Amino acid sequence: MQLEGWARTVECRCFVATPDSVEDVGAVIRDVKERGFTIGIRGSGLSYGDQHLNHDNVVLDMRGLNRIISWNKESGVMTVEAGVTYDMILRLSLPDKWILPAVPGTRYPTMGGALANNVHGKNAYRTPTIGGAVLSFVLVTASGDMVV
Repeated sequence: MQLEGWARTVECRCFVATPDSVEDVGAVIRDVKERGFTIGIRGSGLSYGDQHLNHDNVVLDMRGLNRIISWNKESGVMTVEAGVTYDMILRLSLPDKWILPAVPGTRYPTMGGALANNVHGKNAYRTPTIGGAVLSFVLVTASGDMVV
């Protein structure tokens, strides 16, 4: 498949895997490693550095992991999968008068991408990056194991 970078100035040919569970992510990682390929991770594809491109190798498209697992409007704690976008979170949290402390210039980055890049908002001079708002996350390691 051909993928483009954020600015549409770079294209690459790659194999795309579309997991729909964290367990699938681990299985894909183990399979790809066994076959001798490398893996790039892609959410919305909005990273300036185009790090989600992985020419002639595998790209894990995380957009299928886009479920909001839980939302506690009293505490403001939300549990989401990596492919959930800012837009999805804000549509749910804003009516309850909650907003993320770090909101970038667009509503469409995924939470996985935001966390991987430690996204900051327009208010970065006085509030933390997105990493400061995350209580915990599940990381799938290069061996396919899950770590909290």
